[in-house]
Amino acid sequence: MSKRLIRAHKKLIIKIQQKTGLSDYQILWLAFAKGLIAGILLAILF
Repeated sequence: MSKRLIRAHKKLIIKIQQKTGLSDYQILWLAFAKGLIAGILLAILF
């Protein structure tokens, strides 16, 4: 189950990269920023 989920996630990331033209490095920074914003919002709410 988890291997199938990992493969699906990798395919999704590749599709997003192809559509947006973002590099691996840019995708990592976006994920970091998204997590940071989510963490700040959760801290404010709780």
